[in-house]
Amino acid sequence: MSTLRESIKFHFNKKTIESFPAHDPDSASREQEYSDTDVIGLKVLVSKSGRKFFYFRYCLKKHKRAIKVGEFPMMSVKLARQIAGKHRISLNQNLDPHIEKDKYKEEMTFKEFALDEYIPFAKNDKKTWKQDLSRLKSRMFEAFGNCSLSTITTRDVQAFINKLKNDMSASSSNRFLSLMKRMFNLAIQWEFVEQNPCKGIAKAKEAKRERFLSNKEIKRFLEALSLEENQIVANAIKLLLLTGTRKNEVLKLKWENVNLEKKTFYLTTTKNGIPRTVLLNDLALGVLESMKAFRQMNNPYVFVSKRGSVNGHIVEPKKVFFGALETAGIEHCRLHDLRHTYASILVNNGVSLYKVKELLGHRDISVTQRYSHLQDDSLREATANVSDVIRKLA
Repeated sequence: MSTLRESIKFHFNKKTIESFPAHDPDSASREQEYSDTDVIGLKVLVSKSGRKFFYFRYCLKKHKRAIKVGEFPMMSVKLARQIAGKHRISLNQNLDPHIEKDKYKEEMTFKEFALDEYIPFAKNDKKTWKQDLSRLKSRMFEAFGNCSLSTITTRDVQAFINKLKNDMSASSSNRFLSLMKRMFNLAIQWEFVEQNPCKGIAKAKEAKRERFLSNKEIKRFLEALSLEENQIVANAIKLLLLTGTRKNEVLKLKWENVNLEKKTFYLTTTKNGIPRTVLLNDLALGVLESMKAFRQMNNPYVFVSKRGSVNGHIVEPKKVFFGALETAGIEHCRLHDLRHTYASILVNNGVSLYKVKELLGHRDISVTQRYSHLQDDSLREATANVSDVIRKLA
């Protein structure tokens, strides 16, 4: 390994490591080394380009060695410490971590990699890690669980994906393929395997599905919601339709972020990571005004859970949603289609795509372009009006 400058000691955490600057480009050494004060031997090496790697340094039989643990921030401090701890256990048994790591890599099964390496990493890196674990347990462990990670081939993965395509929708099978690709990319990065068997396997073509409620359907749907016994959930669903917001944006809404006087509420957490302010029309404002009657002083959420869930707020409104659809006689509608319906009302009433983008909180106008065909219909109607006027003059 290259000569390093003297190691500097820190208590490693995400914020601390992020603050480590790129190594001086004029330095004779290739990297700067930092040592963790909590785990003896755990280091972070920072290159001149700013890349940061965890290493574990140790001495066995008077020989100094170092073993690469992983790259930050793809690998968390917690996981790096866990791996360093395993190496320390090997040393205590007079075993060389390098040799033990090679044995571990050669013998590791897909299931072991998933549970011992990937899931601990995903818990710190991915909000939807529980969905990954569910996919692993439901299908992937059955297909690959006992296979050595390094023996899984592209043909194996393709056969697995082909079977999924026969059992589920294209979008669902694509989620499994994405998870496989991600796991093997990390396995390559962590030096467990050299190739990704998912490389070259194409995703299934997903049918574009956009459902907009008609004016008559909206009327029947709102009437059905007003008849629902659980008006807290019913109001949450109404707010989705009236603001075009996403499910979790409404369900996790807190009173501290609602300003009824200014007719707004503020979203601190959104899908694209950009906080934004939602403007309330009069009907949406009325929904939130009515929620005052359900307010609990010891609960910060607007749409509180009647059953006292550990989250404090409603978690899943589907039961009330589908009940209202059935009452209203509406078919083939998802909860997210309420957001599409909100957008369609805007476009059909002459609102520009740029304004729709801002109201929906899209990061990029290209996402909003899906509604462009509705704008075409609106513009066609407008130019037809011009034709009518001129025809009367002729």
